Amino acid sequence: MKPYIANLINAISLLVFGLWQYFATTTEPSFAVFLPPAVGFILILINWNVKKEDKVWAHIAVILTLFVYIGLINPLTKLTGVNDGLTIMREVIMLVTNTFALIVFVLSFINVRRNRKAEN
Repeated sequence: MKPYIANLINAISLLVFGLWQYFATTTEPSFAVFLPPAVGFILILINWNVKKEDKVWAHIAVILTLFVYIGLINPLTKLTGVNDGLTIMREVIMLVTNTFALIVFVLSFINVRRNRKAEN
């Protein structure tokens, strides 16, 4: 799979499920609830540059994805005792799409490096 497609899937997932999480929260949401949708929006904006295989923008997308991945682990561990299946599902889906995008990006970087070494 191309990195820009994995990035777009991840960005849409972060945007949709992050906003759903915000609107489904019955208590006053913290600032952290806005981070996944905000990063998803940024990833959508930079996806064109990732599609053009711009190395700098691809690395920015990976860094943002990694930060969200790390940020999603803590809330998920806090949800282990909660009986809210939809909240857990939203967090897990965002974490899975983040993991998928990270794997696709890393494999793409490895392939580019291999191809560059093969040319020399």
